[in-house]
Amino acid sequence: MRPVPPSHLQRQIGRRIRELRQRKGWSLAVLAERSGFARTYISDIECGKSSALPVDTLYVIARALDTDLTRMLKNLVAEGEEDEELPEPAVDAETALIQGLPASDRHLIRQALELSSDAREHLVRILRAITRWAIDAYARKH
Repeated sequence: MRPVPPSHLQRQIGRRIRELRQRKGWSLAVLAERSGFARTYISDIECGKSSALPVDTLYVIARALDTDLTRMLKNLVAEGEEDEELPEPAVDAETALIQGLPASDRHLIRQALELSSDAREHLVRILRAITRWAIDAYARKH
C-alpha cells in the first residue's frame, strides 16, 4: 500500500507545532522528551512529512507544549477554504475527547485525575514509555 501524501492542513498543523515549540525556545529533543514521541517523528510532523496525524497524537503534543488542541489548531484552514474566525467550541477539546470515549475509559481517566500529582507524573512516564515502544514497534514493521 502506497503512503498517502500529507494534506495542506497536515502541513499547516506541522508548521503550527514548530512555531509553538520555537516560541518556547525548545529543541526537537525537548518536545520529543516531553511528548514521549521520537525526535524524528516530531520532525516529520513539523516538516509535513507525516501522512497521518491521529487526534490522540495531536492531543499528546498539545499537552507537551502546555496548551490544548483547541488553542493549537485554532484558525487553521484547509486548502481552498476561506480564512475565517472559527466560533469558540461549546466544550474544550479535552472534554470533547473524553466524551468520545467508552464509559470504562472515561472512568479510568476520572480515577487518574484523582491521583496525587506525583502519582500522575509517574503514570504519565509509564504511558510515554508505552507510547514510544508502540511507535517504535510500528516503525519497525513499516
